[in-house]
Amino acid sequence: MYWILGLLIGCTYSETELNTISELDRTAVRTIENWSPKEETLALNGLSSLTVDYARLLASWHPTNNLINLPPEVVDWLQPTHEEYLESKGDLWSLKVLEYVETPTIAIAGSYPAIELNGLSVLTPDIAAEFAKSRRPLETCLNGLTTVDAETMHALADGSWYGELHLDGVSTITPEVAKEMVLLQGRGFYGVIVHLRGVKEWSVETLIALQPWKMGELYIRPKTLTVEQAKAIVGMNLSSLTIEDVQDTQLVTEEIQVIFRDAPFTIRIMDIKDSLSLSSLLSKDSCSGSI
Repeated sequence: MYWILGLLIGCTYSETELNTISELDRTAVRTIENWSPKEETLALNGLSSLTVDYARLLASWHPTNNLINLPPEVVDWLQPTHEEYLESKGDLWSLKVLEYVETPTIAIAGSYPAIELNGLSVLTPDIAAEFAKSRRPLETCLNGLTTVDAETMHALADGSWYGELHLDGVSTITPEVAKEMVLLQGRGFYGVIVHLRGVKEWSVETLIALQPWKMGELYIRPKTLTVEQAKAIVGMNLSSLTIEDVQDTQLVTEEIQVIFRDAPFTIRIMDIKDSLSLSSLLSKDSCSGSI
C-alpha cells in the first residue's frame, strides 16, 4: 500500500539514498513527511548542517505519524500474537498495521524509533532547542559532535523528552555542561538514556555537577576511575549507570567495588575488550557504532 501512496504523492528517496544526501531538498522532505510506519529508523547521516526549519521538521518526525487508527471494535476483535504491536498504553491504543492481509498483522515496538544525524559536527543552540521540543520519545543519535558547550546543552536539554540521546563523539564534559545535563528528561519514570562513551576523563567536579540529575541512565567508557570519582558517582541520583571497561589494566578495583555497593542505583561494569573487534564492524554512522 505504501508504494502506491508513494506514486500518488510524487518522487521520494529510498532509505539508502536518504542516508547519503548532504542537504535536505524537497524530495527528502516529501520522503520524511510520508514515512512508512513500517520503518522505525530515519537515517540522515549524510547531512552536515541543518536549518532551524528543517530541525523542527525532524524533531516532529515519528513513524507513527502515518498510523492508521483502527476503530475500538476492530481493536477488540484483534487477538495479540508475538508479532503484534501496541504502540502505546495511551488513550487511543493506536495500532500499526504492517501488512494488509485478511488478518492484519501488527508489530510490538521493543525500542524507541531512531533518528540518526551522525554527520552533524556542529550543533547550535537554536537547532538544539528544536530537538528538545519533540513530544514523542525518540532515540536521537548525534555521534558526530565532538564538543558541546553549556549554552547548547541547555537548549538540547531544557524541556526535552528523549527516549535515548547518543553523544558518543563528545570527548569532554565540563562541570558547566554537566549542570545543564541535569535538565535532560524523557521516557517516563526511568528517565532518558544518555550515551557518552567518548568522554575518557571524568573530573570529580563534573560528576558532582551531575548529582542532581534524577532518574536517568548513563553509559560511559572511562579511561581511569579513581576512588574520589567513585565516591562522586555514588552520590548521583541515576536509575542506572553502565561503565564499559576497555582497559588492559583493572578499571574497577576491589576498593571501588566496595564503594559502589553503597550506590542508591544499579551500577553495571561491562568488560567489553573481547567484543571490540566485533563492534568495530558496525557502521560508524549507526547509533550502536563503536567509539
